[in-house]
Amino acid sequence: WLKNPRPPYFLALAGLAIDLRQQPKGLFGAQSRKMGQGNSCSCKHGSADDTEIIHVRRGSPKVGSLGVPSSVWLEASSADRFGDDGADPPSEAASASASAGEPECEPDEVAPPGPAVGKGADTAAPNGEVGAWQVGGAEENEGGLAEGGGEEIVDAALVKVDQLMKDLSILEAETVLAQALDTLGFPPAGPEDKAPATGPTPSAAATAAAERLVASKQYKEVEELVAQYDATVEMLFNDDFQLLYENEFGRFEIRQPAGSGTWFEYRMTVNVDAPLPECLSTVQELELVPMAQPMFGEPMRIGPESGWLSTQMTSFKVLLFKIDLLFETLRVRDRRSGFCLESIRSTFPANGRHVPEKQPRSIRPWCYTANCWVPHGGGKSGTLLVQVTRVDATMHLPQFVLNAVLRQVAGSFMKDLRASADKAVQDGSPWAEKVAEDKLGFYQDLKKVDDIAAERAEVSKMPERAFFEDRPWRLRPKPHDTHPPVIT
Repeated sequence: WLKNPRPPYFLALAGLAIDLRQQPKGLFGAQSRKMGQGNSCSCKHGSADDTEIIHVRRGSPKVGSLGVPSSVWLEASSADRFGDDGADPPSEAASASASAGEPECEPDEVAPPGPAVGKGADTAAPNGEVGAWQVGGAEENEGGLAEGGGEEIVDAALVKVDQLMKDLSILEAETVLAQALDTLGFPPAGPEDKAPATGPTPSAAATAAAERLVASKQYKEVEELVAQYDATVEMLFNDDFQLLYENEFGRFEIRQPAGSGTWFEYRMTVNVDAPLPECLSTVQELELVPMAQPMFGEPMRIGPESGWLSTQMTSFKVLLFKIDLLFETLRVRDRRSGFCLESIRSTFPANGRHVPEKQPRSIRPWCYTANCWVPHGGGKSGTLLVQVTRVDATMHLPQFVLNAVLRQVAGSFMKDLRASADKAVQDGSPWAEKVAEDKLGFYQDLKKVDDIAAERAEVSKMPERAFFEDRPWRLRPKPHDTHPPVIT
């Protein structure tokens, strides 16, 4: 399992004995934390009672029917995320809202743009970027949209988002929603927007349409996934990592913040001599795991099979205990710059998926991993992987202990990762056959990302942050908290 770009869960086993103290009713009593579910009320974040605040910036102090100045805070309970509130047509998205019993959706091509709205029409660039919304001219929008125009914009946006979310084209769906809000006179606001927005006062019709859009389940679903994506990007960038190991293939860094308690993180940067589809085939094809890792059985897939959002659990025994490696993987591909980002977390909301209950004597280590797969591009073959893994060891490990342990395994991490990719590119290997079969269309989409990267400049080291965040249209929700939950 460690030969795949997955979190090194064995590090968490160092705190196995300490983990037992979290069981207040004795050795095999009730757990104080329920891993694998985001609604654990014992955590200070991720509670079902938490409230998400959506900030929509107004164009001027006069906001029509709302009657509040400058900005309005619309509240949406996080417990309703991905839920059907009955106000909108059911989404067809094969996304986090899908339950294990629902039919599986084959990934489609990026949906073509919908019908033109107003004078302008959506355009789609060859790389899949959704073009700008154009609704009438500037003179027509002074003071608001024509009667019914706002509702048409919202309806068209929701239809297009449903199409895009069939294969979790998250960044494209974000573009559609941000453009729709902007057209209605409400530029999406966020932490980076300091100055008040300027422009004509939105009409009462535009205000009502914007409120309906923000309250829709499609908006909430996309916003939630964008918040997870932005949080994963944040994990990649920190100046406090200290170099621990380096060879011709990459480098390994470690960070243990002062006062961090029981958690630490490492960052591994490694060059892999394989295209993007072959790199990800080594972790996507669960039935092939036992061939590379005989000590493990085939991981159990939880929920629908998808290349973009999946949940799995692998179990094995250590002495008297059962270790459950449970995590959800979200993959987001960028069709503008050409890369794929993975967000891998061990604590997540079930959202209709049947997550097995934690059994007595079982331990589910907490871990959060950000994997950034960037094809070199610029005419050069191969892929750059930057992995940041945050681990809760359940006990404080002195810095010299971490350094000694990770220095020993850093080289093997890189070697094993490259070796697994080498197997995937060999003609006739089981992984190569799976890539060729491509029953979900997943590898074809990754090949397109590779092709997009080939048209840009070469990337040979970790790109700047703007490479991931410089999107023309953004919703800017508050990023998720990627730190270990606090036990209360």
